[in-house]
Amino acid sequence: MKHGLIADPGLFDLCERGFAALRSSDPTELVSRAMAVKIRTIEEDPFERGIRASLNTGHTVGHGIEQATRFALRHGEAVAIGLVAEARLAERMGLAQAGLAARIAAALRGLGLPTAMPEGLDRQAFVAALQRDKKRSGGAVRFALPVRVGEVRTGVSVDAALIEEL
Repeated sequence: MKHGLIADPGLFDLCERGFAALRSSDPTELVSRAMAVKIRTIEEDPFERGIRASLNTGHTVGHGIEQATRFALRHGEAVAIGLVAEARLAERMGLAQAGLAARIAAALRGLGLPTAMPEGLDRQAFVAALQRDKKRSGGAVRFALPVRVGEVRTGVSVDAALIEEL
């Protein structure tokens, strides 16, 4: 689903229809389409100086959740929550289409994935983990934020107050 969000709206649409649609699809085609997004992105930016960072969509928040919960969630679950949270950030910043976060959340729920921050998340540990993120540059955490299905903006600096609200 993440690769569909990044650069294959048709794949995202298929994921949006839930498990039944995925089960009735050719698994080889699904994997091939997801891999094609990753391969194209890496070939376009082999040294991660731009668009390749789009593959990190959902991961900045996801890694923060993993660390703050001491890896109580699976990686995919944390990234799913991260996709929704980062889409909300993008909406709040006026970068994303209104309703994108809700659309992503609905699709993820349809696939049985969590979409909300875990109950009792240690906020200080979460924020501290974000501040240590590998994508930190120039004193700020840089996000790859979804703008619309099929488009991600990379290298976006997010105000600390917005991160706290997250």
